[in-house]
Amino acid sequence: AFATLSHPTPEYFEAVSSLAVSKPHTFIAQELCNTIWSYATVYHYNVDSQLTNGILQEAIQKLESLASEQIIIILWSMVVLNSIDTESAVPLFSEISKRYYSSQNTFQLSRKSLSQLHQASLWYSEEHHSNESILPIELRE
Repeated sequence: AFATLSHPTPEYFEAVSSLAVSKPHTFIAQELCNTIWSYATVYHYNVDSQLTNGILQEAIQKLESLASEQIIIILWSMVVLNSIDTESAVPLFSEISKRYYSSQNTFQLSRKSLSQLHQASLWYSEEHHSNESILPIELRE
């Protein structure tokens, strides 16, 4: 709610960070997504790397229970927070690509998700000093 209202409340974010760092395995998929998105959207300074690493590792463990748009939000949020190394992003990009290829033309994302995925892909390419994208060409357009 604080993130939706764009209301940075440091005490709230510090309390959530403390809980998330100590018990990331208790977060369901939606909570992982909402938590990291709120930090990237509102409280994107001074974010504990233990928080982002914990959420990322849990997201990777729970990839099958995450919707494609949730994976993209987590990936985009990590990029915005500048708290992910390129190799840690690979499982998230790979899952999106796998879902795209296995969907037989039924894979759909919102315009916002496609934009976030494109931004994250550009970041990945830039970090690798490469013109090659990690995504299928159809998801880059």
